[in-house]
Order: sequence, then C-alpha cells, then structure tokens
Amino acid sequence: MSIDSGLALLACTAADRRNLVRAVNEFVKIDAWEYLKQAFDIACRNGDLRAVCEIERIGRENNRPELLLDDFETWVTTHGIKWFDLYQDDERHVRYIREEDVAFIESMIAERFSDRDVFWKRVFVTLDVDPKFPSERRALLECLAKRENPVISFVLEDPAEIERYFLEFCRESGMTVFRRYQEANESLGQNSFVYLVLDRDGLMKVFKQLPSRDRNALVITRPSEPDVYAALPVTDALPHCYGVVEVAEGIRFMKTSVVFGQVLSDFAKTSSMLKSEEVRHIVQRIAETLSMLHSHGIAYLDLRPENVKVNGSDVSLLDLGDSRFIDSNTGTVDTYLSDARYASPEVVLACRASTASDVFQLGILFHVLLTGLHPFIEQGEEPRYREEEILLFAMPNALKLYEPIQEFPYGSLIEHMLDKDPSKRPSAAEVAEALNGSDVDIRHCSRTGGRPRENNTVLFPARMGIPHKGHIEYMARLLELGYHLRISLQCSYVISDIDPIPKWVVMKMVAQALMEKGFGPEDFDFLFTPLPSSDEVHRLWFAMSDGWEDVVAIASANAGVHDLFTFSNKPMIDQRMLFGFEGEVYEDQSWGKILRRAVRTGDRETFDDYIARGSERIATFEELQRMYAATPILAQSGRITAVLLDEDDEEIVRTKVFRSLGPEASILRALEMQGKHIRIIDSYARVSSVEMDHSRTFIRYERMEVEGENQSIFFKKEE
Repeated sequence: MSIDSGLALLACTAADRRNLVRAVNEFVKIDAWEYLKQAFDIACRNGDLRAVCEIERIGRENNRPELLLDDFETWVTTHGIKWFDLYQDDERHVRYIREEDVAFIESMIAERFSDRDVFWKRVFVTLDVDPKFPSERRALLECLAKRENPVISFVLEDPAEIERYFLEFCRESGMTVFRRYQEANESLGQNSFVYLVLDRDGLMKVFKQLPSRDRNALVITRPSEPDVYAALPVTDALPHCYGVVEVAEGIRFMKTSVVFGQVLSDFAKTSSMLKSEEVRHIVQRIAETLSMLHSHGIAYLDLRPENVKVNGSDVSLLDLGDSRFIDSNTGTVDTYLSDARYASPEVVLACRASTASDVFQLGILFHVLLTGLHPFIEQGEEPRYREEEILLFAMPNALKLYEPIQEFPYGSLIEHMLDKDPSKRPSAAEVAEALNGSDVDIRHCSRTGGRPRENNTVLFPARMGIPHKGHIEYMARLLELGYHLRISLQCSYVISDIDPIPKWVVMKMVAQALMEKGFGPEDFDFLFTPLPSSDEVHRLWFAMSDGWEDVVAIASANAGVHDLFTFSNKPMIDQRMLFGFEGEVYEDQSWGKILRRAVRTGDRETFDDYIARGSERIATFEELQRMYAATPILAQSGRITAVLLDEDDEEIVRTKVFRSLGPEASILRALEMQGKHIRIIDSYARVSSVEMDHSRTFIRYERMEVEGENQSIFFKKEE
C-alpha cells in the first residue's frame, strides 16, 4: 500500500464518490492521518454521509479529534442528509435511493439522534429556507421521513422533445433558428443544446441550454452561468450575456453574443506552433481577463484551449459554466474536477479551488502553446473511462514536478505558475504585468472542421474591389458559423472608375485573405456574374446558377441586394447581425471607400491599416495604383473571350467565358473539352498552377483588349 494509491482513489472521487471510502481505507492502513483529514474535509463539503461516519469512527477509535465534527447533528440536518447518492432507472423512468443506503440512513438516525421525528423536522426546516434545493431530492427525503419506499417517477429528458419545444418557442416569438451548433454531452452528464438564432432585434445570438439535473453538492451549489455574468462588467473579452428565456417548463436557455475567432485548440499542437511573441500576447490577454474575474470574486476554473478564441489581436474566453464565486473569508471555493488535463493539484486532491487554480491552468496552457506538449502528461493512449482519465491526466498534474525547458522564454514564470502550492503562484495580475508588451496580430493556422456545400451555402454577392479587413472579417464570420461560402463577384467584366481591378484578380486577393484566416479552398468558392440588363435578368441568372438549391441564406449589407433577392424567400444576413451588440447602435460600414481613397492619394499608411492581410501576395500597393490609373473598360453586352498564349504568344486555346466561371477557369474547361488532362494545383496563387497532361504548368494574366462591344482577356502559359 502507498500514499499514491490512496491519493489516486481520492482523485477518482470525481468519477465515483464511493472511491472516497476506499481512499480512507488505504490511508488508515499506513497511518496517513494528514490525508485522512483531507479526505474528511472533502466528505464534509461533498455531503458524503457514509464517508463522514466512517472517518468519524476511525477518529474516535484512534483518538484523532481532527477527524470529528464539532457538531455532527447540525451538519447532518443542514447538509449531509441532502446529498445522498441518487440513482436513476431509465427503463422504469424512476429515481430512487438504494435499499442499503436507506438502511444506513435509518441506522445513523437511530444511533446519533434520540428522536426520529425531531430529526426530520429539523431537516425540513432547513429545506424550507433553501429555494434552490432540487424538488426531486426533497420528495425522496419526504418518502424517507414517512418510511415510504424512496422512489419517484420522472420524465426522461428527450433531446427531440427539447428541440421541438425550442423550435416552437422561436417560431412563436418571431425568431429564426439558423442552425444547431452542438448537441453535447457535458462531463457531468447534462445534455446541452446550443443554437444559432436570429433574435427579434435582428442580431445573431447563441442560445445555450442551461443545466437542469443535479448530481451532488459540489455541482448543484455552483452558481448559474447567468448569475456569474450579472456580477461582471460587459467586456469583449467574454461573450455578452443577454439573459435567460424559458421555452417550456424546466427548459431554460441563456442568450449570449456570438464570439468570433479561431479556437486556441487549433494552435495547441506541434503542427501549428505559434511564435513565442504570439504566445506571450495570448497568455497576457488571458491573464488580464482572469485578473478582472478575480477582482470581482470569481474563479474561472475551466481554462483550456477549447475555451479560448483568438481573432487577430483579440483574445476571448468562452463558457463561464464552471465558474464560481470565491468565499471572501477563506479565498477558496468547493468545486469538482472537470477537464483532467488542466486540473490543478488542489482540485485533484481536495476538490478545492481558488484564483490560484486559474493561474495553474494558465501555466499549463502557456507551456502547451510554447512546446506543443503537456508539461506533466506523457504521450500515449487515450483513456477509456473517467477514472482512467483522472489517473493518466489529473494525477501527474498533482504529483509530478515541473521541469522547465531552459531554451524557451518565460520558463521561470511558468515554473512559478505551476507550483504545487497555490500560495506560491503569482496572481493573474502579476502574470499579466510580467508579460506586458505590444499587441500582436495572431496569424491563423489551418482550421479544423468541414463546411459542406449541400444545403449549407451562404451566398455573398459583392461588387468588390480591394479586399478590406472588414470585408474578410464579414466572410470569416459566416465561415466560422459553419457555412460554406459562395462569393459572387458582381459585374465581373466591367472595369470602371470605381472598380478598376479585374475580378479574377480580386478573387485571388479574397482567397488569399481567407486562407490567411486559416480557411481552405474547400470552404469557399466564387461565382462570376456579368452586368445584367435588368433586375429580372439578374434574378433569373442567380436562380439558374449551379448550386442555387444549396443556398440557405444571402449575406449583404446592401439594400439593393436585399431587394434583388426578395424572390428567393431566403433569410438575409447583414452586417449588424454579425457585428452588432444588443442595446448598441450599429451603422453599416462602407469599407471599400477607405481603401480606394488611400490608393488614389498614395496614402500607404492608411492602406496598410485597412488592407486584408494576404491580399498583397496577389497585387501590391504600387500595382493597384497602376490599375486605378488605367483607362476604364465598359464591355457590357458584347462577347467576352479568354485566350491562352504560349511563350511565343501563339494561341493555345480561345474560348468564350462560360456562365458563372472566371476566364482562367473557362480556359481550363476548354482545354478539358479538347481532351487535355487538367488538375488544378493552386488557382488562387499570384500565378495559377495547374497540371496539364501530367506536367506542371503556370498560367499568368497578361492583358485585356476591347474591340467595340467585345472583350478579350489574355493569359500566358509558362513552364
């Protein structure tokens, strides 16, 4: 027998609290009184009546007063009796107390109390002043008091019913449900639905189902997530909370703003390593947010890569569902072990947390972002069940010493953040101060998760010139919501004073900017539209376009576009829906004017501030200036032809520009029709790369020529 085996059982109390008594038995065998006291404290706080009685018996037999409650009777009637083990039979639709537990409770009452009726009277006096105590637990206690079989029926929570209630509520309230974000199974067994909804005020919001099922004292006594938000100032470092709605009896949803950006878990792997200065910026921003929470008496307690989003230089925390209010007298709070990988030692071994627990979690995250590896956990097989997860992941956090990597920056700071003693860790404010520096715009890595086209496409009609940061952020937010994006480049073959850049060049600039955001070519596609002779022709053109049946919404802030697509009955997603906040005025932005003015006036500083990152890989500031100085071409109704030349300027192929395709794509289509084997390697590079008859070839845009109403667009093939 060893201390470690007892501590392992103690930690596994998070999976099954019967392990607490098993841990006690291990500690008794080796006279580990300090750890017995620790187990006793957990049992008292967790309302574990059987464990408390067993440890008190050991305390009396061994003359250990620290293992005895000062007032057992008060503890039992006000706390211990409430948190009996609750069992559930899904087939019979009943919840109950086991016979052996009933026998134990009756034996305890007979042994420790002189009058059974007085005992139960004291219990219900405390319940009468506790409105948050679960009604089903009270009903079972009433059965015990009346010597009745403690069994009550319940309605099994049916996910389909919850969704039906929610959809009906939204429909009757004039809200549009765009998609179901997730149907998750939380670590404590609570089914949680999350929906993306267009609220009645015209803003896109997240509706998250709030927990309804209790498990034990440490879970049910945590504050509700809306209560935590109510204690905090509004900040963009957290979702904005807009309150709670009850869609049916006992089914409540919290409304929040949508937090846009890329989850940090995409970066927390060796294939997507961040630069040390980027890591410093992210950790510093998180530390600032934690410090703000701590200053309001709140511990976050669920810091992990999945709960952090990064968008440029902005860093936001998600999900306050595990957050708790710190006891102002002790500086600590009872809690439970949630994510074993990021659990602090005091949570693993004592179910006790403080603001220092957040700092420990941040220290683990700091190390992971710098190295791609966990500081305490060896790489190996994934655990098969909860207890194995705790043993493999949580126990090393509690027992294994941190070995700082000398060649990495901030090693000493991380070492202090990961001290096993909470009192020796720096505060979140001290971490933020130590990492203070210039803001860093984080470069996105490849994003995980697919965005299928079928019945999941958002059309983005755009008469766009130079891609502005705002344009790309608008598109990125649609992609982050899980939609495939079809970008329609309007009036594609008209080059005017306003739009002097060829749209196939704009396409490449937009694609590069989206890939800079971490999206891939499979996440979006482009549609080229001619200048229509009327709105009716324009509507017909879209209705006949390939993939129209997969379009579920139109994204545009342009009132003319809204009018154009009224025929479709598809919902519109405007700027305010994605950029606005409840209670704040939002004005649509005309981002293109800023960049056009900067190019025309040679204002490089403004250009650099507003250009979408990645766009200049296609066209530099100087090249854009030359395009804006060129003579406008207005080929509105004639024939548009694409021509591919060889290196000697001899024609390889001449073709019409096919409906909805750009000139390059039309050339490749024509070559395929001639029997050529074509495989696109990179059509979004400055010089397109294709494989033609198993030989790599490059296609470069050369020039445009206009003859009367007709327009020819020339490209050159290069080996």
